[in-house]
Amino acid sequence: MIVSPSGAFSGIGFAVPVDTINEIVPQLIQHGKVIRAGIGVSLLPDSLARRSVRHGVIIGKVMPGGPADRAGLRGTTPGRSGQRGDVITALDGESVDTGDDLFRLLGRHKAGEQVRLEILREGQSREVIVRLEAVQ
Repeated sequence: MIVSPSGAFSGIGFAVPVDTINEIVPQLIQHGKVIRAGIGVSLLPDSLARRSVRHGVIIGKVMPGGPADRAGLRGTTPGRSGQRGDVITALDGESVDTGDDLFRLLGRHKAGEQVRLEILREGQSREVIVRLEAVQ
């Protein structure tokens, strides 16, 4: 698709990889929306995470009652004496450096599957098993 204010064949082009189309279109037809597997967290922006940690993504919030909450993961608490959330450093043994890395790795899984997260909490490394749920 090309967005062109003049109507000519020049402007900004948009393209979607065929693998993305093949994954998403059947879901849109069947459910009317895209369903992805997730752990029920929001992340701090990568730019903020790099101020505190070299590697991994920092959990900002944990959805109450969601997969991460049931697995005991912790989010960041605001304020001067607040606690930094758990840092996710790997998923099923594959390194996580950015939010995009985490979402790409989660995209390989379906709701109901379990994944093994490697996290840092207060400087200590831990492994946590999380059962994924459908998120929108």
